[in-house]
Amino acid sequence: MSLPQQPQIPAAIDRALSRFQDSLDSEGRKIFSNVTTENDVRSLIESLEAEQGLRGCLRNLNRVKPFINGLSQYAAVIEVFVQVNPQILSFIWGPIKLLLQLSSKFTESFDQLLDACQKIGENLPRFMRFAGIFKCSDRIQNVIALLYDDILEFYRRTLKFFRRRAWNMFFHLAWSDFQSRFGYIVDNIRRHQQLIDSEACAENIDQAYRARELAREQLEESLRQVQMKRRKECANWLSPADVETDKDTALRVKTPGTTEWLLRTRELKDWMHGGQAVRTVWLSGIPGAGKTVLSSSVVEHFQMMQEAAQSTISLVLYFFCSYKQPDKNTCLAMLRSFIYQIILQDEQLISYVYKEFIGSPHLITVVMCKKVLSYLLGSCAPSGTSKTFMIIDGLDELPEAERDEFLPIMKNLLTKEPFDTVLRVFIASQDLPDISKAISRKSTRLLVGDKNQKDIQKYIELATDDLVEKLELGEEYPEIGKQIIESLTERAGGMFLWVRLVFHGLLTSATSEEIDKTLKNLPVGLEQTYERILDRIRSLSQGERALAMKLLQWITCSTRLMTLRELQVAIGIQSGDLTVDKGHKPLLAKLRSVCGPIVEIVGEDTVVFVHFSAKEYLLSEHSGPFVDREAAHLGIAIASTTYMGFTCFDSDLCDEDATRYVLNGDLQLLEYVLSSWVKHVLEAYRCSKDPSQLDLLSSLLQQNVLRKHFKQVASQPGQFSNTSKEVYSTIMQSFTRNWDLQKDLMTGATRTIHWTLERFAGSFSKFWKAFSKDYVTLAVNRMLSRSYISFMVRNYSGVVIIPALGLKDSKLQLREIATKVSMTDFTNVQ
Repeated sequence: MSLPQQPQIPAAIDRALSRFQDSLDSEGRKIFSNVTTENDVRSLIESLEAEQGLRGCLRNLNRVKPFINGLSQYAAVIEVFVQVNPQILSFIWGPIKLLLQLSSKFTESFDQLLDACQKIGENLPRFMRFAGIFKCSDRIQNVIALLYDDILEFYRRTLKFFRRRAWNMFFHLAWSDFQSRFGYIVDNIRRHQQLIDSEACAENIDQAYRARELAREQLEESLRQVQMKRRKECANWLSPADVETDKDTALRVKTPGTTEWLLRTRELKDWMHGGQAVRTVWLSGIPGAGKTVLSSSVVEHFQMMQEAAQSTISLVLYFFCSYKQPDKNTCLAMLRSFIYQIILQDEQLISYVYKEFIGSPHLITVVMCKKVLSYLLGSCAPSGTSKTFMIIDGLDELPEAERDEFLPIMKNLLTKEPFDTVLRVFIASQDLPDISKAISRKSTRLLVGDKNQKDIQKYIELATDDLVEKLELGEEYPEIGKQIIESLTERAGGMFLWVRLVFHGLLTSATSEEIDKTLKNLPVGLEQTYERILDRIRSLSQGERALAMKLLQWITCSTRLMTLRELQVAIGIQSGDLTVDKGHKPLLAKLRSVCGPIVEIVGEDTVVFVHFSAKEYLLSEHSGPFVDREAAHLGIAIASTTYMGFTCFDSDLCDEDATRYVLNGDLQLLEYVLSSWVKHVLEAYRCSKDPSQLDLLSSLLQQNVLRKHFKQVASQPGQFSNTSKEVYSTIMQSFTRNWDLQKDLMTGATRTIHWTLERFAGSFSKFWKAFSKDYVTLAVNRMLSRSYISFMVRNYSGVVIIPALGLKDSKLQLREIATKVSMTDFTNVQ
């Protein structure tokens, strides 16, 4: 006698079960492994009513009863499937019990959940009418199976919301987003109710299923578009540093097979996988030891773990402090970056940031960002087993004042609940006193020391192969490669940077004898290496030496990184110039090479020091100092104020002259001078020990700044005299005592120069009609530096210049021009 065949569970129920189970973490699976019954839920409702009655805050729990009654009927109808898979019933009663428990402590959330349950309960069909025909009607079975998917979809969405950490903190902001998804679920239930009530045919059921899936897709696409728009606006508001590019840049110089020693250390393993004992790891080492590459490897390791769906990782946040990006090398920039990374990895939090801060204007401050970051960190981890990892590289490169602001914030995060249980911090830096004082007691110290010796040897071997190939030494001098490897490995002292600089020197060797001499007389440490580079600069001809000194002064004391073309114009400015004199501009090739390996070009044409320690050495007493800060700021201030007196900024400029000055490149330094001239002037006065050195600067301030751009101020009788002291006093007062006057001075040049730009734009309209679009693109590049194009895109959307060219979408076209500019070489444009 054959056994009766078990009924086959409909595909819709299987899909719903799989989707719901996939949405659960390990803790959630454990919760629902215990079977919950209808009696368990009704008992909870009675206990909640009794508890609320004692507190005098009854919430009308009758609102949930239509939902419970509907589920009870539904469970009875699908009993035949429950016998095959008991989990089906467990996921009907378990989630609603958990939701009531989670929300019951907060009145607003509890009311909203009861309202949601009431709406669903009112739309659930009267299932008992179909109990008799359910077993023999495939059509009714299919529709009722779709209802199971609707119920679990409601549970999945609400549990995802209520199981977040600190969900109650931003409930009123985030629940409105959930309600848009909830409405779609109610519509599906109503549609399925109509099908059941009409005992629909298979074709209608199939149409309803397709309509249901189409509605789901349309809703998801609509929400995706809204989320993309909000994410973009959050990015514009936060203006985060491009940490992904910073990480990739570091990993590009990583030698294959290196950095693995760090990931194998006991300290790092305990930090990643251990308990509460190791919350902070401090990787310290000498300059040039490869700490940034090591930090990047840690980030890469965590990102790979995230992709592999490691359950113990919630978030990975990272930041690379770098003197090369002064505007991003601040405490505020770090906090903004962390906030943005959190909302990218946990997009539900975008709604909170968007509605709370972008919906109404807010000035971004450290205090506000600290509050937002704490808020987000407290809500981003879904369970106590998850961890948030924060990797900070180059903390020693953060200016001391910025470290003083950031270190207490980090200390607070590591000691304050709930962050103390979920946050793990990795810091890479030199051993500076303030950093040591702030974190040494609460961190596990990991010294690079000689642990990177094998990595350095691999780097030397690879670089030696490259050197031998470039100098074609292989056949004629077969032993020289081995000699280089042995000498450099023995003397490297744990410094990749030292090896790199030595190889740069070896590449300039003309004979094997010079290579041998260099290997026998290798510098000891970075300072001696830098000193030899400076000795080479000192031995240059007078003209080259002067050029090198000006270049080093500008890149040492500039307020931000500068491009080669900006520096070409800046260094070429001489006293009395009224326009960019091409005869005074240094050749770009000479700018690239005159300072040797202590300076390098990154990206397309940005000039930077090879390492933060190089800038420190130039300003230190050990080098002289080679770059005198006082002289540098004075020189830059004089060049900036000379530039502000250029004829191109005259109010009576005709269109023909405006065009000529634009094509001559007179505005390439505009953005830098406009944003930084005040800082250099004040620094020159503050640092100066000899007032007589300020006479030229004082004269330029009066003639080119105060009288040319601020006539309404300078015209007041007797306010300004020709003495340095009085000009200095006026400037200092305006910037330290009178904020209104400061704003007048700062915006005066902006108004004047932007008025001039409008005149330039007028003359450009002629070019637009007479020449090709490519020619106009060239002209715009000659008119503005790339940084100024970026400045205009960010702040003015192209409203000043581009409309005069006859372009419809100013911002889009300006971005297109900026893109073309970054890809084109304009060296030969006349």
